[in-house]
Amino acid sequence: MEDVNRDPVVIFDGLTKSHRYPGWRLGWALGPPRVVEAIARTASALDGGPSRIVQRAALEALLVQRVEQETNALRENFCRKRNLMVRELEAMGIRFARKPAGTFYCWTSLILHTSPMASPMVSSFAGCLTQSPEASALSLLGLCDDSQSTYLPGPAGAPKRIRQAYNGDCYNSATEWGLDLAERVLEEGDLLPLDSWSETAELFEQTVRDILCRSRLPCLLGGDHAVTVPAVRAFDCLEKPLHVIQFDAHPDLYPEYEGDRSSHACTGICLLEMEHVVSLTQIGIRASNALQREVGSHHSDRLRVFDAGASFNLADLKRWIPEGSDLYITLDLDALDPAFAPGVSHPVPGGLFPRDLLGFLTPPFPWRLAGIDVVEVNPDRDVGDRTALLAARMLHHAMGLMIEQEGG
Repeated sequence: MEDVNRDPVVIFDGLTKSHRYPGWRLGWALGPPRVVEAIARTASALDGGPSRIVQRAALEALLVQRVEQETNALRENFCRKRNLMVRELEAMGIRFARKPAGTFYCWTSLILHTSPMASPMVSSFAGCLTQSPEASALSLLGLCDDSQSTYLPGPAGAPKRIRQAYNGDCYNSATEWGLDLAERVLEEGDLLPLDSWSETAELFEQTVRDILCRSRLPCLLGGDHAVTVPAVRAFDCLEKPLHVIQFDAHPDLYPEYEGDRSSHACTGICLLEMEHVVSLTQIGIRASNALQREVGSHHSDRLRVFDAGASFNLADLKRWIPEGSDLYITLDLDALDPAFAPGVSHPVPGGLFPRDLLGFLTPPFPWRLAGIDVVEVNPDRDVGDRTALLAARMLHHAMGLMIEQEGG
């Protein structure tokens, strides 16, 4: 403003409001005299206006040194309030795509957070779920995205469908070996995709990292296989080596697919590029090609592949993965033969039998199962929820192993 009488500008400043002086409502205005006089008359008509004593005392708040002092004190106190609010909201299950960087207000969307208030679950997952964080060290979280699928959409709806299929009316909470998981797994709800895959991946990664930082073990429902990448990337916060076993019909070793580096066809190579992933073991592979085999050959020191026709057992794997190591399992349901799992986007005949996997996920288990995801269930292609039920049953077994290793 150069000429207060001519420039078409009026400046208002809520002086005492800006510094949060309780019970003291006083501000200043800069503008033509007639405008300022009109503002003063209006304020007097509303509440009588501040006294001259109060107005004179407020002048000190305009001094540069006082402004800096008050601003710093305000920032420090409101940061504490913000941190308290964020911490307590997260404890309630509310998540932020980006945590607030301001000093007070925290913005979240009910469609993004993982609390059942926003995403009411229609299933108790055979009675295994609870709303109490103290009841278990396990968390169940849905990652509802299929934007990186190369063929058919549908897996984004899998978390909801798996929950619905595995309800407590038909199934109980015990594993095959008798461990009861009743109300032993914390319900974290489902995360919905954001506007772009990069934003969605960041949300998924941050949420899984938050679960890990709360000393919890993530049990994840996909989504297409691309959701595994941000989930495994989150484990770098533990600063520990991680071994990964991938059950899959496809090796997913394309350096890029149709120009997309984030395609679900690139999941395997993305995992191998993570420093904290010390080995990747692929089981059930039967749809590889020359390019993917060549890419795999460059990682032969960290990659081991069991084709679908090859037998695998714990003794073989223990020579490759040391006992007691942290292990992450990613289970693409097309690893199973489509006779058992028809509800996938890329069915490949000649796959694994359910008993192969259920037997694998049964004690005694030589590693510490640090996390698991089940991905690529496509409800649009399923028959009688057979694939959704298999996914749920595999996850149920894995949850049993995790609870048992954490002390039962």
